[in-house]
Amino acid sequence: MNPDLVVCDKDGKPYSVRYDQVNAMLLNEFLKERKKVEDQPETIAQLKSDATKQEAARIELTSTVAQQQKAMEILTAQLKEQAAQIQRVSAQLAAASPSPGGLALNQFAKGRICRGGPAPRTVCRPAVALREGGNNP
Repeated sequence: MNPDLVVCDKDGKPYSVRYDQVNAMLLNEFLKERKKVEDQPETIAQLKSDATKQEAARIELTSTVAQQQKAMEILTAQLKEQAAQIQRVSAQLAAASPSPGGLALNQFAKGRICRGGPAPRTVCRPAVALREGGNNP
């Protein structure tokens, strides 16, 4: 029972019911519910539209992820191929090097090259000039 429909006496006890107001309140509640029901098809249509858009976005994202995974697999294969090539070249250089430890740079040359300085120059002197102690070729 709605307290607005009850008329109380001076002691606060229920005295009467406002039956004339019952119809107006029921009509008001009926109209509110009717409005909700009338709005439901529009709400449902909007929700369906949103769901369709979300599904399209999900499909697009799934496709993008698949493309990125494929690209990563290709890059990984290329990286492995390059690593294998580097190992082959390193092995060839080590085998062709005249030094006992393979191709080796002294620390001075390595430091100059790493810091971007000019590479050390190699001076070729004929064996005769070296035997005679000369510096000129």
